[in-house]
Amino acid sequence: MAFLNSSIIPLLIEIDGITNLGEGAVYTNVYWLKLLKVPTHESISNKRVHSVVEKLKNHKVLSIFDELAANTPEEVSIEKVKPIRRELDKIIMGDILGLTEDEQLEVYRAVVDLVSSRIEKAKSVKKKGRTTEGVDIEMMTKTIKERLGDKLLGNFYREKILTQKNLKTVKLFSPTKDIEIRKDFLKGSGWLLSSGKDIIECDSEVEAEYIKIWLESGLEKIKVPRDETYLSKILPELKALKERIDQIISEHIFSITSQKLQRRILQKLQGELF
Repeated sequence: MAFLNSSIIPLLIEIDGITNLGEGAVYTNVYWLKLLKVPTHESISNKRVHSVVEKLKNHKVLSIFDELAANTPEEVSIEKVKPIRRELDKIIMGDILGLTEDEQLEVYRAVVDLVSSRIEKAKSVKKKGRTTEGVDIEMMTKTIKERLGDKLLGNFYREKILTQKNLKTVKLFSPTKDIEIRKDFLKGSGWLLSSGKDIIECDSEVEAEYIKIWLESGLEKIKVPRDETYLSKILPELKALKERIDQIISEHIFSITSQKLQRRILQKLQGELF
């Protein structure tokens, strides 16, 4: 808790945080926090750290500008930093991370500079492409695509599917409920891919899993390799690709509370990624 409340964290958030939400907002997600390394130091008294943490519990949360009593990097000085924040930063940045007082001053200045620059940039950006929720859909989809690079479903489809000769076309549907894969007990062989009343008959479980991935991607029809051995070979790669894409998209739309807006972004991404 002490480290997460130190002034080094706002600096890391400004560097690694997601900033394409519009209106100058920035946020981090659970994946970022899981990767965050928290330093420890045996020479620092637990009692001393605990004392500062207890004081923090009664400290009103303020903006970084108020915490540092500065709106520009030039206004920053060690003396103007809120006492409880300064006491904490002495331990984290000074005693544990080993930063000199001058280096700590540069951290304060960098934080103020990055935060103010982000806010000013947001004010100067035109409203074109934004929704009433303040999210720039065009910018968000562009950012997601940049993170994915060439690892797109469309590229996989062109390289691994359309290059095959023995293909069949399967018409898909728009899922209304959870997609299920189950054995076709009436025929004694084959598998069924279903969502509500909609059903697709599949020759094997592997084929059902393959089609399910494209069904979740919002396509109307898909080519399916008839060679089950080949299908089994490429399926793990396709699954891994889909999971990576889903994770990256989730990281970006996690904080958007409007389901309608989330659907608009996902619909746009379906076309962009394929």
